[in-house]
Amino acid sequence: HGADKSGLSDPYCKISIDGFPKIDFKTKTIKANINPVWNEEFTITGSFDVKTGKIRFSLFDWDMVSRNDSLGCVFVAFEELQGGPFSKWFPIVKCENAS
Repeated sequence: HGADKSGLSDPYCKISIDGFPKIDFKTKTIKANINPVWNEEFTITGSFDVKTGKIRFSLFDWDMVSRNDSLGCVFVAFEELQGGPFSKWFPIVKCENAS
């Protein structure tokens, strides 16, 4: 269920690379939705360790009045992204240092 009293959320996602604080992207916010599909593309350039590097997807519920609520995080290893597009479910875990 969603984070708002209505049972829905206004989710958005921040994408970052662990260890590279200057690489930071944010999706658009999708209002009143608990199954968001963003279909957005971001290009990340640089030199990253494919064996140990990972992308962090931090999920938030946007709030107009109060602080945005953390919905959780998903971590995807670069190794899993080799070979092009794929479809896979990843577990959402509690974020540490969500911002």
